[in-house]
Amino acid sequence: MTAESIKDTKLSRRQFMGTAAVGAAAIGAVAGAKSLFPAGGAATLAGEARELVTRGGMKEASPIPRAALPHALTTAVPSTYDYTADVVVVGMGFAGLSTAITASDLGANVLVLEKAPQNFAGGNSRVCGQCVWVPGTDQNGNVVQSPSVLYNEQVYFEQMADGQGFPTDDTLIQTLVLNSANNKTWFEGLGATMEYTVFPQPFYPQFMGASAVSSPYGGSWSVKTTQPYGGNWFFLQGQLAQRNINVMYSTPAVGLIQNPTTGEIAGVVANPSGSSTINIKANKGVVLCAGGYEYNPQMVRDYIGVPNQLFFGSPYNTGDGILMAQAAGANLWHMDVAAAPSGWAIKTPQYKANIPINTPSKGGYIYVGADSKRFSNETQSPGYNTAPSPGTTVALVAGKFIQNGAYRSGYFPQPIHVIFDSVAFGSGSALFSGSGGTGMGWASAAEGYKADATNKTELGLGWITSASTVAALATAIGKDSTVLPAEVTAWNTMVAAGTDTEFGRTTGLTAISTPPYYAILLSPLLYNTQGGPVRNAKAEVIDTHGEPIPRLYSAGEMGEVFSYLYQCCRNVSGCHTMGRIAAQNVVGLMSQ
Repeated sequence: MTAESIKDTKLSRRQFMGTAAVGAAAIGAVAGAKSLFPAGGAATLAGEARELVTRGGMKEASPIPRAALPHALTTAVPSTYDYTADVVVVGMGFAGLSTAITASDLGANVLVLEKAPQNFAGGNSRVCGQCVWVPGTDQNGNVVQSPSVLYNEQVYFEQMADGQGFPTDDTLIQTLVLNSANNKTWFEGLGATMEYTVFPQPFYPQFMGASAVSSPYGGSWSVKTTQPYGGNWFFLQGQLAQRNINVMYSTPAVGLIQNPTTGEIAGVVANPSGSSTINIKANKGVVLCAGGYEYNPQMVRDYIGVPNQLFFGSPYNTGDGILMAQAAGANLWHMDVAAAPSGWAIKTPQYKANIPINTPSKGGYIYVGADSKRFSNETQSPGYNTAPSPGTTVALVAGKFIQNGAYRSGYFPQPIHVIFDSVAFGSGSALFSGSGGTGMGWASAAEGYKADATNKTELGLGWITSASTVAALATAIGKDSTVLPAEVTAWNTMVAAGTDTEFGRTTGLTAISTPPYYAILLSPLLYNTQGGPVRNAKAEVIDTHGEPIPRLYSAGEMGEVFSYLYQCCRNVSGCHTMGRIAAQNVVGLMSQ
């Protein structure tokens, strides 16, 4: 098969497998970007692909006039510019850093625009788990890549999307799998020492291809560092300084400059803090890596469909890149998809980011909804479920519940409160701040929140409400003062009988019986959104007519591959992979 015949067709198992050489050629042909396989270990697999992809991966933006394709322009091409660079990268999370480093190493002059001030830069990447998925590596770093392993990884991706009725472009999935196999080697080429992150467990062990997620065929890696959090991100940030890449902090991009005749992206309009807007020319193109819309309440309500939905990461993620791409004519996908429900959290006036809660280690507790009644098994809220996994006790089904054999989103009858007694109050921190206040999550890692083990600080701040009786507590938090006490009594009765006859909870069966009583207003907590502008395997942004917007690329979570279900560590891996692909393709363009 030729690159042209494979490009828009789904590879069968036989087509994908073949011999190592034929399999490599097939993968490379659909990749649409220069092969990023490591020189050692996977060279046999990638050999024939390398030449195919190199020939087809870098093309000039179409000079054909695009006046017939109307676009909502953020601004016309200005007569003068304040700054000029070959490549302008918007955002400096993992995707932006990978794009900037790769483009610079390919000889381009790079300018990075970062919305946040320097001490808060990095988006979700700075405070996430850092694990980089590398399909086809074992825990000793040995390369076990083969056409069958990479094919199974592709099939697993497709099962999370196509298998649930929400298909994602197969060419993009194949490209992501192929090039993610080089993530570890890429970091090592930059001077990093990588260590294995123990996560050889598929969230969906029943899916075809799940074997690719389990050891020894798959593993995740992170930079070995003494940094208490964000080790991978801080390592890559240091790479920018080594290359003298210009970074403009506190300078959010506010619009794209687009040629009204050709549709080409000519640059970016930015708004430095405390200054007027500036025009930045991009000789070759712009790469949007601005993250998701987690802290844009209107977009969250419109797309996620849950009021007061909270997120773990950066409060600077407000969907700016998505809106800019839309204004340039981009189509959107995966807008209602979010990753990894992680329990519950609260929003406080003292911190920009949201703060997760802990489950009490002692004492009784229940969650109640708008009608003052329990609504779920508290140990499986708001999005965790369990499924059998060979060799393990449970596997997380991140993001959905299984109901009647199908996956569904969580149920959130807000306002939701956790109700607990004084034993639970005294059992440790009700709020989460990681290990020593430096764990995952923006409020703890970036803003410095440290939970009070006695909970007295949080009580004094009004985050926790207290009352001497359950009825008085109900009144204080706006619940029904008759229904809530009856619900607590019903819970205590089930605890005495040893069985939760309502929702089947089997752990934490402890009565709520020791006053005073406490409550915290909760909202469901997610890691990040996945939606954004549609991108193809070359990281080009696609418009509403199905055509690439010339000189506009994207990488990272704003338009990620996931269309329905999610598997851990794939976001980070995709940031690095698509960032490098975007860089290679934009640098290959002729300057405008």
